[in-house]
Amino acid sequence: MSKKKGNFADQYLDKIILGLAGLLAVYLLWAFVLSNPYGQKVSNQKVSPSQIDVQNKLQAQQIENKLQDRDMAKANPYVQDKAAEFLNWLGCAMPKLSITANWPLPGGGQAEKKRIYVLPQIPAMDIVKVASIRGTVRMPTEDVTPEIPYSTVASKAADLDLVTISAHLNLQALYNNFRQSFMGPRLKPQWRDPTYAEPVPARIEMQRRVQNADGSWGPWQTVPFTRIDPYQKMFKDIPLTTEQMTYGNVAMFMNSCRDFAVMKDILQPSPYDFLSMQKWLPPEYYEEYQKISDEEEAKKLREERERRLREKESAKGGNRAGAANRPQPQQQTQPRRGVRAGENPMMGEGMMSPTGMMPPTPVRPVKAARTVQDVERDAAAAALADKSKLGTLKDIIVWIHDDTTVAGATYQYRIRYGVFNPIAGKDWVAPESKAYENHVVLWSAYAEILNPVTGLPESVSIPKMLQMFPMDVLADGTGASVEIYKYHMGQWHTETFEVHFGQMIGKPMESKPQAAIDGMEAGMMMNPGMNPRGMDLGGVQQSTLVDYSTEYMLMDVQMLSDWSSVGVRQRTVPWMLCIDNANQILTLAAKKQYWSKEMTAEYAGVKSEMLKTSGIPSEGMMMPGMEGGMQPGMTTRPYNVGGGF
Repeated sequence: MSKKKGNFADQYLDKIILGLAGLLAVYLLWAFVLSNPYGQKVSNQKVSPSQIDVQNKLQAQQIENKLQDRDMAKANPYVQDKAAEFLNWLGCAMPKLSITANWPLPGGGQAEKKRIYVLPQIPAMDIVKVASIRGTVRMPTEDVTPEIPYSTVASKAADLDLVTISAHLNLQALYNNFRQSFMGPRLKPQWRDPTYAEPVPARIEMQRRVQNADGSWGPWQTVPFTRIDPYQKMFKDIPLTTEQMTYGNVAMFMNSCRDFAVMKDILQPSPYDFLSMQKWLPPEYYEEYQKISDEEEAKKLREERERRLREKESAKGGNRAGAANRPQPQQQTQPRRGVRAGENPMMGEGMMSPTGMMPPTPVRPVKAARTVQDVERDAAAAALADKSKLGTLKDIIVWIHDDTTVAGATYQYRIRYGVFNPIAGKDWVAPESKAYENHVVLWSAYAEILNPVTGLPESVSIPKMLQMFPMDVLADGTGASVEIYKYHMGQWHTETFEVHFGQMIGKPMESKPQAAIDGMEAGMMMNPGMNPRGMDLGGVQQSTLVDYSTEYMLMDVQMLSDWSSVGVRQRTVPWMLCIDNANQILTLAAKKQYWSKEMTAEYAGVKSEMLKTSGIPSEGMMMPGMEGGMQPGMTTRPYNVGGGF
């Protein structure tokens, strides 16, 4: 046996080739046969092509079984309400954020360091005056908002008693107090903040109390915002303390009131639009306006009366004897003292001196009388202009309205104003101001309306709109004749009712403007061309339905005896007994001659008001229940009449 000789490759090459071929055969067997190369994953599991359909059918069966299950087959209700969610976001776009969260300011993420401030004093208002105006206004029938202002809102005509209070606000003292507290020289430089040193008005608050039947006064109550205030909802949502906050902080509410339109609405809110002839002015100017208007009206009446007298004399051929006894208007026919004819009226008469005639001395010119146009001009100048800056003003006139008064009631008022506390809830308050740490609004002291003569609180009486006066007992003794006066659409209307026992007093009736009242001739009322406040005396007027209904029912008329003060004589007086809805008894003298002095004056007052609102001259004219003509002051002063509402 021969032994092979040669190198290693020659000796084992065939064996190496057979080994590699075997490994390749094993790989091919695994890759293309044993490892299922054409399989797919189903439910995270690889299966052969023949098993794909089987697995799909199995999964479909499982899903079908779940859908057929009793618990799974029950549909879940749809609970998502997008409409309610939208309304919620519309009502408050700001989410409910916690006021205790430490929100970093833009540009910095560090918490503010503690500071110490003494809160400023809020000076009280002064020169407080009040005025009450009655008339027909444009009353809104929908909510007034900044988007729908009072000038464009839907409205209707309605009678209203509007009480307005005006006062002087010392802006210079207010700004000085804020600058001293937040920009004062004693503060650390890093504590001085000009944004805190500018006061932002929060509101003017009016409070009132009503007089009770026994003469006592009820508790003070806050008067709500007027119905024409476009920002009333925003003002109601302003919290007065940090405990009342549900979102935001004091800076957010301050920024909402920094807008000039909001500040003007707080300090000088707009009044109602009067459809009748009433003129609204701030009480600071209203009294002077009324006084000048009455004087001008009285002057026109005197001139008209003198003109009629002259025409009457000319028609009779001129009765000189009667004209001599009749008072004539004083006319200036001679030059005034100290002024010669042809000389300058601004220079006084020359005086003699040892050297001759001295030059005439200057005479101070006479100050012209104020007119209603002057008053209106001053009132317009007192209103804030669109570009007014409060920090540059020394003081301003502010006012506030009350449109919730009740006819026949008597009130007392007081007002105060408040500004925002810029550091409310920050724990930056000095110990002496610790009591106001959480107060969002810092208030001034209350300012009351005082009588200039007595110094006591002034009362505001709202006239009644429905008044009744018993005139006489019916001839058959089964009732009484009653005159009822009703204020309706800016004018007074009257009707006489014959009321029997068991009947309600008054009822709705059609009323027309009268061309003559209490026997006065139409020719004595006005000269041609003087239309009494829009009332056409000669034309045909459309009738108006006026409700003269009262809450009283006539029960009986009793004859009672009393002793008069004159001669101490006994007299029999008929008394009318009435009952109201609350079963309260009202007794009134059933004949005019037995009225008390107070009731007689009240009757004259309502007659005067009726003439005034109708635009008919009343000066010097006789009215029922008045001897000697109209008393001074009755042409302009409203009265509360007994038996009225």
